[in-house]
Amino acid sequence: NWEAEQLFDLVFRDPPDFPKASVVVQESQLKGKSSWELTVMRNQIAARLGRPFRDPDLRRYFESQSWYSADPNYSDRRLRAYEVENMKTILEYQKKHHL
Repeated sequence: NWEAEQLFDLVFRDPPDFPKASVVVQESQLKGKSSWELTVMRNQIAARLGRPFRDPDLRRYFESQSWYSADPNYSDRRLRAYEVENMKTILEYQKKHHL
């Protein structure tokens, strides 16, 4: 479906410029995703702003993306309210479904 493809593009593609409009993640869009896919989706929100990652798998994944650049001055205060909400939605989904 178009909405799922748009979310996939937003989260998993390697765009040179991310969409400016806020995209609110719905639980229905998370169905069928693996634990790893959900973890990447959740962390990519902050990765776009340069969050450095201590977890070696996440660090390796994001460092392999051409758009990613770790910012040693990163702060979660850079996240917009809808981004924080999206991260919470994904994490709650993961907990609810033991992912």
